[in-house]
Amino acid sequence: MRRIRLLPLLLVLLGGSQVSAADLASTNAPLRVIYPQPETENDPRARYPLSALELALQASGSDYRLQPSAAPMHQTRALLLLEQGQSMDVVWSAPSVAREQRLRAVPIAIDRGLIGWRVLLIRHGDAGRFAAVKTLADLRALRGIQGHDWPDLGTLRNNGLDVSAGSSFSGLFAMLVRGRVDYFPRAVSEVLLDVEMHPDMALEIEPRLLLYYPSGMYLFVNKNNPRLAEALHKGLQQATTDGRLQALFDATYSGLFKKLSIGQRRVLRLRNPDLPASMRAEHPGFWYPGEVGR
Repeated sequence: MRRIRLLPLLLVLLGGSQVSAADLASTNAPLRVIYPQPETENDPRARYPLSALELALQASGSDYRLQPSAAPMHQTRALLLLEQGQSMDVVWSAPSVAREQRLRAVPIAIDRGLIGWRVLLIRHGDAGRFAAVKTLADLRALRGIQGHDWPDLGTLRNNGLDVSAGSSFSGLFAMLVRGRVDYFPRAVSEVLLDVEMHPDMALEIEPRLLLYYPSGMYLFVNKNNPRLAEALHKGLQQATTDGRLQALFDATYSGLFKKLSIGQRRVLRLRNPDLPASMRAEHPGFWYPGEVGR
């Protein structure tokens, strides 16, 4: 009996469509998904986005290999490698117009917009300095700090706030403690971990104010990796529809608003002109309910 070699036969049949053996192999191979290893070992802030990423991959129905980068990596470096298509496949980050031009964002905020809810990390004993702050104009008399490559830096400055830029994450806390700046806006999903991870620093969370601007945490991939982008989009849509993304969100952040007394805080609303237009139109169900505070 003659044995038929199926792959060459298939290539002959598809010859007019310019499909190569490499194309077929890459299409059928498990998705390679390399994500940036956090700079801080076992950083708890990476747990939720990593869990959301894995949930999206599972819900997509695709075969995949999920692995960290070979070495810890700053976000700027990770985004550059992702853009170049070198040893990086996905990065979670807040969006900006520039990032959407360079990369492809999966258009569902994995944190339902929680990264745009900000409370102020301050020096221990400094809460009295913020007691009279009732408006953005009042806050402009004080100086904040953000990472030099964070989209949030531009958002805060575009709203007239005096905000310095720091080049290293640990340096941001040092500048605050040393009195170089007065406050460090942190997402409500991050700030309790910040205090927990810096027990040797005299830090506290300002108790009255909440900054809000539309933003979110998105998964970014290389523009030339549509297979991964489509798998992640499909998976996040499925996990949103069947409630698994909401369940993960609740399991991670349940009780957070109560711990931070969000309902009793004065909300200072900011514009975010750097939010890409495509994300402004995102389905409202993907965003955390916005009408809290007073």
